[in-house]
Amino acid sequence: MNKRGRKRKNPRYFDEAEELALVEYLQMEDAVEKNRIYEIHLKDPLYKMAESIMNRYQLHSKELSYEEMINDTLSFLHTKAHLFDPSLGKKGFSYYGTIIKNRMLSLRIKESKEVGKKENYDVILPTIIENEKYSYTIDEEPDFSTDFFVEFATFLDATISSQETAKKFKPNELKVGNAIVQVMKNWESFFEDGGSKYNKNQIYECLRSLTNLSTKDIRSNMKKFKLLYFKKKQERLIKNSDGDYTPSKNKSELPNKKLKS
Repeated sequence: MNKRGRKRKNPRYFDEAEELALVEYLQMEDAVEKNRIYEIHLKDPLYKMAESIMNRYQLHSKELSYEEMINDTLSFLHTKAHLFDPSLGKKGFSYYGTIIKNRMLSLRIKESKEVGKKENYDVILPTIIENEKYSYTIDEEPDFSTDFFVEFATFLDATISSQETAKKFKPNELKVGNAIVQVMKNWESFFEDGGSKYNKNQIYECLRSLTNLSTKDIRSNMKKFKLLYFKKKQERLIKNSDGDYTPSKNKSELPNKKLKS
């Protein structure tokens, strides 16, 4: 019986051969031989991995050139490469891909925050950052906020990554959804001086940078995710209260207020 699906035209740039070379590289103690393995078997695949991730998630820098972004990321990867443990049954492709993605994202978030301090809010005055009405305040207990941000980011990532559920979203909604996931996974970067306030201007600047959409388009394509957010949050609150809280209670009794966009 013939196998279903189209035959892969090109081999994967990081497949079994590269996984084996990576294990050999990590176990090699001789510096010269270690460098030889890297140059022959790993250098190009890791470059292609960084290039693919940057293009797929639109993590191009406005400050660094294409090559500078990739080289910076791979340099950072070298400082973490030894932490991968093949004996745990994980793939180097997934482990290193995560490091590369997070590094590029952290550079983009840092860059967006710097831009937010210099530019307008879709051409806004810099003094807006000091205005209280452009900040959110988190009223829940810190542990709840931290856990729920991670929980919702994981849920949303799985939702928009699923081939089945992703069909329910428009292309721009998926762009916004992916950007929200990245922001929520790095939520601590947006809090001011370790407090409970985070700056809406910086968050929108980051979302605009990651999606290349205007603030108006981001808001219109964020509606489904806001509904999901409050639905999952209510479920979490009910779970935390061990059944004491029911949907029939007045919304004003919830521990925090609905955030305005």
